[in-house]
Amino acid sequence: MTSEEVDQTNQVVTVTVNIPDGKPQKFEFFTVNTVGDIKQFLEVSQHTRQHTSYDLVFNGKVLDDFSTLSEFISNANQKTLSLSLKLIPYTEKALEKHLINLRFIAGIKSTKSFGINAGVSKAFDLDLEPFTEDDKKSTEEEEEGEKKIDIPQRSAEEKAKVSEIVSSFFEKLPQGFYTPTSVITPALRSLYYGPYNPVPSNYKAKGHLAYIVAQTFENEVVHITATTTGFYANKSSNSKFDPSPRENSPKTFTLFELISKLSKNFVSTINANIAKVSNYDRAVVAEAECAFLANPWITKAPVPAPDFGRQQFEDSSFKDFNHEYQAFKDLSESNLQDRILKEKLLVKCAFDFTTESTKTALDILNGAYTPMNPDEPVETHIYLQNGIFYSFGADVGTFAEKGGNYASRAASNQDVNAIKFINSFNSRGIYTLMTTIVDYAGKRVVCQTPVPGLFTSSEAKEVTNDETGEVEITEGETLTSIAYGFDDLSGEIKTDKEFTSALEQIRKGLHFKKKELKDGSLVTSPEIKGMRGTDKRKYILDLYSSSPLDIEFVEKNFDPTSELSYPHKQTVIRFEAVQDWWGTKARALIDEEAKKQGIDLNAKLPEGEEPPSITVDQDQLLFSVDAFSGENTEDSNVRDLSKYITATLIPKFLEQYEHVNTVSPIDGSALSSQLHKSGINVRYLGYIAQQLEKQIKEQVKIEEDNLAKVPEHNKEFQTKAKEREDKVIAELTAKNEAEKKGEKYELEEVPEIDIEAVEVPSIDPSKLSQQLLDTAILEMVARASKHILRSYSSALPLELVASLVSHFHNLLLGSGYNSSPKAVVEDAEFYPEVDFAFTKLTPDSVKAAIVKDVKINYRYDLPENWADRFSSRQIQREIALKFGIQWNQRDYFFTKEEYEEAEKAAEAEKKASKTKFKAPVIPLRDEVFEPKDISFAPLIKDTIPRSGTAEQFSEAGRMSVLSEEEDKKQSGLELIREAASIYEQVYGELHPEVQKIYSSLSHLFQEQNEKEQAALTARKSLYIAERVYGLDSHDTFVSYLNLAYLELSAGKVNNALKVYGRLSQIWADVYGNKHVSIPTFYGHIVNVLQEQGYSQEATTLTKKLISLSNGLQGEKSFGTANLNYRLAFLYALQEKFNECIALLKETHATLREIASDKNPLTREADSLLKRINAWKEVNELNARATKAAEKALREQAAKDKHNKPKTKKTDKKQNMDDKSIDEVLNFINNGSSSRGKKHGKAKK
Repeated sequence: MTSEEVDQTNQVVTVTVNIPDGKPQKFEFFTVNTVGDIKQFLEVSQHTRQHTSYDLVFNGKVLDDFSTLSEFISNANQKTLSLSLKLIPYTEKALEKHLINLRFIAGIKSTKSFGINAGVSKAFDLDLEPFTEDDKKSTEEEEEGEKKIDIPQRSAEEKAKVSEIVSSFFEKLPQGFYTPTSVITPALRSLYYGPYNPVPSNYKAKGHLAYIVAQTFENEVVHITATTTGFYANKSSNSKFDPSPRENSPKTFTLFELISKLSKNFVSTINANIAKVSNYDRAVVAEAECAFLANPWITKAPVPAPDFGRQQFEDSSFKDFNHEYQAFKDLSESNLQDRILKEKLLVKCAFDFTTESTKTALDILNGAYTPMNPDEPVETHIYLQNGIFYSFGADVGTFAEKGGNYASRAASNQDVNAIKFINSFNSRGIYTLMTTIVDYAGKRVVCQTPVPGLFTSSEAKEVTNDETGEVEITEGETLTSIAYGFDDLSGEIKTDKEFTSALEQIRKGLHFKKKELKDGSLVTSPEIKGMRGTDKRKYILDLYSSSPLDIEFVEKNFDPTSELSYPHKQTVIRFEAVQDWWGTKARALIDEEAKKQGIDLNAKLPEGEEPPSITVDQDQLLFSVDAFSGENTEDSNVRDLSKYITATLIPKFLEQYEHVNTVSPIDGSALSSQLHKSGINVRYLGYIAQQLEKQIKEQVKIEEDNLAKVPEHNKEFQTKAKEREDKVIAELTAKNEAEKKGEKYELEEVPEIDIEAVEVPSIDPSKLSQQLLDTAILEMVARASKHILRSYSSALPLELVASLVSHFHNLLLGSGYNSSPKAVVEDAEFYPEVDFAFTKLTPDSVKAAIVKDVKINYRYDLPENWADRFSSRQIQREIALKFGIQWNQRDYFFTKEEYEEAEKAAEAEKKASKTKFKAPVIPLRDEVFEPKDISFAPLIKDTIPRSGTAEQFSEAGRMSVLSEEEDKKQSGLELIREAASIYEQVYGELHPEVQKIYSSLSHLFQEQNEKEQAALTARKSLYIAERVYGLDSHDTFVSYLNLAYLELSAGKVNNALKVYGRLSQIWADVYGNKHVSIPTFYGHIVNVLQEQGYSQEATTLTKKLISLSNGLQGEKSFGTANLNYRLAFLYALQEKFNECIALLKETHATLREIASDKNPLTREADSLLKRINAWKEVNELNARATKAAEKALREQAAKDKHNKPKTKKTDKKQNMDDKSIDEVLNFINNGSSSRGKKHGKAKK
């Protein structure tokens, strides 16, 4: 990344937009922004958003949307630019855009998502405290290194606030958590095209474009005439047509102005909305531009308001997506502005394609279109709508020997991944096809732009039949055909010099070895096809075999003659694995060559010297294009790559989760995502589970061996302790003897016990591994459930899939509520041809089907108790995420006991209420799940390209940040800031890549000691994560952890507690507090509360954590003992000495039993116990002395009534009993008042 390019993105210009009849508006933009960017901004700006039909003019010239601001800057010192907003007449298309815009302004939203309540955000509701000047000062005053921190005295109000937060830890989520709360209040009841459209011809001649109806909240229905030059209220009614202006109706250029004059409520509501929205972070309320927001797996569907315009304003115009996308791909990249503009246009076009194809795919599944081949089987139906080709992804013979439909389904997934990977090469001269996969209610639709000319034939020809002599009409030939790769029609492999040359960059990226054939060269897998479109472009398609076959897996697991064979042979290796293997092998070759040449690659280079150039033969690392496709096609590199997965990638993956501080995937979706990033296919889940089982056995053996050594450690320690005690006694005896003789004696210092400490991890490694194993098993169970649901749903009409899903869940999760669930199928008589096989399933047959599917697809035998390892809610959520289910948000009782407890709680709540209280209705249902509780949301796989420019900036920034030079670190931070800016320009504010870059920025700000900025950036990252990943996803979970840490670091303790509290509630609700890392994550908060003067609140939290740890790790575990030690210490601070001593005795005994006397925490617990006992004895002596003194005083008072020694009594008590908390701390810590730090070290 050149400094010139960085400077280009940094240049800011102030743009003044002069508005007719309005105050000029000033905005700041980067010089790389386009005129289109300005228009987009004007659409959301409060003062200009009512305008939609205009041009922007500079020096009398109308500007096009693709021009960048740098084109109008005359020199580098120019910082301002003046543009004019010129109103232009409306067209029918411009009018529709204007109406859509006004509906948005008025809060009448037409949802762009394909599910219910997409993009919910709840973190903002935590009401985090803002940063103030006092916060900045306290941060600036912090000194380097450790310093004594005085425990502050907290007011009752402060304690009450913190107590309320802590008491909410691990409790239920707020009611309606998964359902959004509306921020915007509609300013109009409705706005739509009226019943008198289309405009009659005689009125079209007068400039009428349409007739509109607006219903205000004053209950007035206004009929409006829209013309090319503006709007006015007309005299029409629902029963009478009269488009002439009504009396006193002004004509305005914008509809916003007209309705503002007709409705006071309209203006006041919009102003109130603006005020409300201004209180939110934009990430919470912004609309997504190029991303699909996350659909919550459980939510409450909103009640739709009547709105005729909801369907009227759907864009139904034809758009040639392929032509537009490829034209954008051909745009210039001569400078940074061009690259950013190109990426933005490509992303927007691809997102629009994905949106349109998803919408049409759902329409196809709902029977809205007729297939091109209606006489063929349903699964082979194909459709062509709006220039997009649709199919159901079924095998039509291509994969007959590889597994049929199973292989075809895998291939479509691989095709999408390959398109995205190949697009990242940004190769010129080769074009890919935009592709989207839509999975909805167990049915799949593959959507793709066809090669231009594929469905077009040349003109029909007249041919004379030789036998009959009659003239016949024959169909014309297709205008395009296979020019490269395997041609299914001819059964031949074709080559083409132009394709071979154009594919060179892609060949290198895929690491294929060129193969010479008699007619030319093959540079990729022959299954990759090349076609020339009628637009003269060279297209490649069927990219599913762009990476090598996982031959080791196939040879071990694919056997079509076996009932338990893996379903298909289309098992290619992930690109991440290919790149990792290639990088590892290339580094090994370079190291070997450097060694031969005597070059030390680790030596530090003198300043200004270039690193040595080492050339290796990369052909050694290439793959055969036809590896393992037939006889004599063995490839050692492909086999080595296949072995690399189990030999290197999986061990490396497992190793990273052996450490306590690593956040283990909290759910199956996160585990699969992490596997993919590591280059591991999910088909290895079973192998990973087997490795974990072996690992657990080994770890348990080590843990048992360590436990068996404890008595020996204790004996060794006690022996050395006795030796030291004898030395101390000997020294004291010698001193006594010397003093008796009147001699002076200097005590010789007896050193502390010199013994190697025995460290014990806070969580047993076997339990960490078990947690990961459970997650892997849950993921396999959820995926198997998806497979089973999909197998039954494929033969069902869409409207009956909810019956299947509810019945399946009742069998799997609801048999504790109803042991014999019955399937609910309404109007079954209307479907005589449908096979309702799912109604015959039983709880046992469902579990048996899951066990078999896991065995087949993941090569793993589920343990007998697999169903008891997880909460029903966990499994319900995991299946919902896999199958695209959105459950109705209500209480689901999985046993009758759960229902009865809820009923009792509701009744108790009613009795406890002092006001008139209606007990919540908890209906007694026949089954846990009902079809009416189910909605479906599509699961979408897209080929939207990534922003290579932003990634380059980000990578350059990360490299600079790693430098030891401060200037480079600062410049690296600026580069990543620019990357964030580019990401937002390309994708908009809401996108996973934007979230990731903000998360990275928050860490960098923290490293630069910009703590406030770090926390604010982390907040934004969390808000985006909630909306693009989901409220309870792993990525959102990590964002919560990050924010809590940074809020704490910035001194915002209450904020951190709120964040931790919400996180604990999500954990408790979804995962049932069964994650072994919970006590570790929350343990340090106890220290924070203690140091901040909230010892009682720290005690409350510690007791909760102990209860959780008892269930997760056991009462006699090091983690639980550690927490008990903390609780004992808190008791000491609160002068609850009896409780403290009792708990310390128990804890010390446990630590001696499981960790030995040689463990630092055991020794610390012993030391604390002795000091507390000593302190208690001193207190008891003081108390006895005080009582004796008081008795003497009473006796004296009886003798002398006129002389009462009140002062003496008070002084005596003060001297003996009223010790301050600081003195207690000093005594406990042998004079040190910084207890928290010492304990933190001991726990390690």
